[in-house]
Amino acid sequence: MNWIDIKERLPEPNKQVLIVNINEFNNKKEIRLAYKYEENHYPGWYSYDACEDEVFTVTHWMYLPSFPEN
Repeated sequence: MNWIDIKERLPEPNKQVLIVNINEFNNKKEIRLAYKYEENHYPGWYSYDACEDEVFTVTHWMYLPSFPEN
């Protein structure tokens, strides 16, 4: 699987994906489990480990890999 630039395509709403986020405090890239939502025509990203008022600067995303067969 490859990373997909958000300028090229966005994931389906409410589907968990991995995202590359630029941390607003230290400006470093980080990988998070998140999903894209659109509520009341207000698009955004949600991650379970984020603070309520955290700002996301998502650059890329990818689908989660499949579970191992064994």
